[in-house]
Amino acid sequence: MHKTKNLSWFVLLIFSFVSPTFGGAQSLPTDESGKVFFSEVVLADSFPNGKLYSNSITWLKSLNRPEEKFTLLTKDSIQSSINGQYEFQVFAQSGLLRKMVGLISCKLAIDTKDAKFRYSFSDFVYHYYKEDRNYKMAKTGKIKPLEDKEATGWQKLWEKHKQTTNTKINSLITSMKSEIPKKLTTPAKKANKVEW
Repeated sequence: MHKTKNLSWFVLLIFSFVSPTFGGAQSLPTDESGKVFFSEVVLADSFPNGKLYSNSITWLKSLNRPEEKFTLLTKDSIQSSINGQYEFQVFAQSGLLRKMVGLISCKLAIDTKDAKFRYSFSDFVYHYYKEDRNYKMAKTGKIKPLEDKEATGWQKLWEKHKQTTNTKINSLITSMKSEIPKKLTTPAKKANKVEW
């Protein structure tokens, strides 16, 4: 009985390493053409279009951090549409041995209307990096669509980058849903000091 139980755990452990979906990895959502694509219409009751649009811009500005960046490409207040490119670094290993090995970029669009907004993340691309002669990581100019299934010689790391992407984008979606339809309180004005 004890040996059978140990064998079951061993088989389960092997499957978790061999199968990328068995061990908890989720597959990335795709559109009808098979490209990675995240999109949703989010209801935001009682929020006027102008407020959702301005909150979207504020939220997008918050995405500029050391390991990630949003670059605004177009902003149209009449159409209530914002388009840009979001990118984030991906790493090999973790902890003290963590090393930046590439960058994943995608298009990010937000459209707003009264009481709702729509977001979409599309055109995901992995950008290869390598160490230059000054020991700094630099783009090689070589890219790979995130939909590619094969990564000969580094399949495990490629699957890890896909998992990182899934986690990162879902985290952004959660943040977006709480921050864009948010009533920001305006700070109270300070009373002017009356001079004699």
